[in-house]
Amino acid sequence: MAEYISFQPSDYFSTTTWSGDNTTPRTITGVGFQPDFSWLKDVSAADNHTVWDVVRAAGSDNELTVNENYAEGGGSTAAYGYLSAFAADGFTVITGSSNNSRVNETGDDYISWNFKAGTTTGIDTTGTTITPSSYSFDQDRGQSIVTYAGNTVAGATLAHGLGAVPEMIIVKSLNATQSWLTYHRNMDVSAPEDYYMALNVVASRAASAAGWNDTAPTAVNIVLGSDNAVNGSYNYMAYSFVGQSGYSKFGGYEGNGNANGPFVYTGFRPNWLMVKSIDSGDSWHIANVKSSPFNVSNKYILANSNAAQVTSTTTDLIDILSNGFKPRASNAQVNSSQTYIYAAFAEFPFVSSNDVPGVAR
Repeated sequence: MAEYISFQPSDYFSTTTWSGDNTTPRTITGVGFQPDFSWLKDVSAADNHTVWDVVRAAGSDNELTVNENYAEGGGSTAAYGYLSAFAADGFTVITGSSNNSRVNETGDDYISWNFKAGTTTGIDTTGTTITPSSYSFDQDRGQSIVTYAGNTVAGATLAHGLGAVPEMIIVKSLNATQSWLTYHRNMDVSAPEDYYMALNVVASRAASAAGWNDTAPTAVNIVLGSDNAVNGSYNYMAYSFVGQSGYSKFGGYEGNGNANGPFVYTGFRPNWLMVKSIDSGDSWHIANVKSSPFNVSNKYILANSNAAQVTSTTTDLIDILSNGFKPRASNAQVNSSQTYIYAAFAEFPFVSSNDVPGVAR
């Protein structure tokens, strides 16, 4: 049965690109809505991934760096440029005092991935032992942004607001140098809560109760261990997601190690796709669909690295299809004989509210 969706994905998730020109301030438009969470990357040069959200507010002190374990604002944002404010159709960037390459360097090209949330009151705290300090979530789209203060207690419960069991959770300490601890529903067949990976490193999954206390999340709460990366005596961000039919999908697949890779069903044509092997120390691979408008999609960005966008000239990577994707490479990043997890957000649903079916690119 085709996945049906009654709204446009681009109203809640969108990819925006721009060319740097050193103008400051500069408002980047074309997002299609006022973002609640924006992830920026210079695709032309070796510069850090930066993340900003409305729960913490924009500004030079509130940058988080995806590919590093820096505390909030630890990436020298005053020098390298930063997102200063969210706007009705995008955001404003400020160039840095010595180098503005992370946001608006002349001659460089940039990409941002933007999410809308919006509910800031009325979060369910049934059974919660750590009440969020602030939050913004959207139950209909399955995305949540939460800040909280850790209590160092293994088994502590944190409200996430989704009203459904999260399928992917990413936690980052705001005032300590800790990794981006990540939970994914397909990190293990029977007990994914027994494992974690870190978004800023290439390591395979690790088995430890210190991350999620070996306890699955619920429709109300995330369960935290006592690791300093998720629940020490620090402040934290938690980004949580649950898949929504025709809009987002968090799943897994078995690679087969050849150019005729497995077909992976999502129920929509992906706009954004991130893939990671749980078995080996390979990168978090983000297919840059925006920069590869036709199949094969052969441009990618590594979430755990500051490297510029890579264009594969010798190996086909991934086909982006009307209802999923298909690896076309026999490499470790997307399709060796290993188990992979993925996160995907839609560009176009398989069937929309106007009964128009999606097509491959």
